[in-house]
Amino acid sequence: MARQRRQKDVSSSDIPLAHPDKSGPGPSRQTLLDLAAQRGLLDIETENRKPGKLPAGSVPLRDEQPIIGRFGEAVLWSSSLAMLHFTLDVLTQHQYAEVLSWPRVITQSLQAFGVILVFFYALHQHSVPAVYFPRIPSLLHQILFLASSVGGGCYLIHITNEYSYYAA
Repeated sequence: MARQRRQKDVSSSDIPLAHPDKSGPGPSRQTLLDLAAQRGLLDIETENRKPGKLPAGSVPLRDEQPIIGRFGEAVLWSSSLAMLHFTLDVLTQHQYAEVLSWPRVITQSLQAFGVILVFFYALHQHSVPAVYFPRIPSLLHQILFLASSVGGGCYLIHITNEYSYYAA
């Protein structure tokens, strides 16, 4: 049978109260960076960054090809966002007590996947240049995002005011 220990009576008066030292570390106290520098842990990082100091058989980062590439990254992002669209569509129809039309939900999700894929591939910044769409200048890129966000917001306000909800 296990023995039960008697708990110590601890009160708030037993805990010493003091403000923390806000003047910064004293010259006698070592920081974590000082300890890492003494042990030579920071030297390894600086040696790897120097040109011509790569280990044998390694390839410089700028010469490496991405694993999945630009299109693969666009497909991954688009599929994730299309799944979110699918989930929100189903939840919205359940919220308004509508009968689920699965072909309609799946069709809308596939359409959303295609649109998101095209926009993501064309407009997302990536280190590898696009094959199908040339890279547009940064200012034009920002203006395009501004125009599409303002247009999308205005359209959402319009459909909210003009069209009724599912339950109406």
